[in-house]
Amino acid sequence: MGRIITLNGLEDYAASQSELKEAKSVLVIGAGLIGTEIAMDLASTDKQVILTDRAEALLPSLLPDFVSAQLYQSLGNQGVTIELGTQVKSLRQAEESIAISLENGQDYRVDTVVCAVGLRPNIRLAAEAGLQTNRGIVVDRQLRTSDPHIFALGDCAEIDGNVLAFLQPILLSANALAKTLLGQASNVALPPMMVKVKTPRLPMQLSGNTANADANWQVSASKEGMTARAFDEEQQMIGFVVTGSHMKQGFSLLRELPPTF
Repeated sequence: MGRIITLNGLEDYAASQSELKEAKSVLVIGAGLIGTEIAMDLASTDKQVILTDRAEALLPSLLPDFVSAQLYQSLGNQGVTIELGTQVKSLRQAEESIAISLENGQDYRVDTVVCAVGLRPNIRLAAEAGLQTNRGIVVDRQLRTSDPHIFALGDCAEIDGNVLAFLQPILLSANALAKTLLGQASNVALPPMMVKVKTPRLPMQLSGNTANADANWQVSASKEGMTARAFDEEQQMIGFVVTGSHMKQGFSLLRELPPTF
């Protein structure tokens, strides 16, 4: 069977560009941020795309159900076959194609497979060294691990239960750590940060706690887009999602959010 494509950098993309260009059908495993963006991009080049995930919704860690449903419809209108609440049971080479069986009983044949199930921090060395680990290497606000002489930074660091694998928090963490190492103890302080979802058929930006099941949402919509604000029990805005032409409101809304920490 042909290899499963992963796209974790420019080298991976360059190595797989020819294969993806020639493929007429693609299975994308993982309906998070990267997988959903890839599925829409591939479908825009007239490929048959199947998108699957164990979750029951698209981007469940980022979007409320009513926005996720819009994205589902947008992908469906593009011809993407979406299989949620299931996972791949088997893959096998079948002549010139790859035969896919899902646990929900559906079978497909595709030319290639893209795996976009997200990144897991490599905590093996830290665990073997006896450091406290969870999903990532557990650190305090000064990025200090359970060993006061060892610090962790970047995709592997878990701050207040969060692994923040985005460029802005990593840069801000590096600045704070540099001060600490030079003798000026500095806590990491993160402002609210914008996430841009690169799905051209339904472009959107979001920030804050947008996947809070208990949030009270206030929505303003038009044919061109939507502004959705999430509020907590004290009626404090804790997050927002803007789509389409409403994205121009994103940065003004960003200034209304409390710091991440």
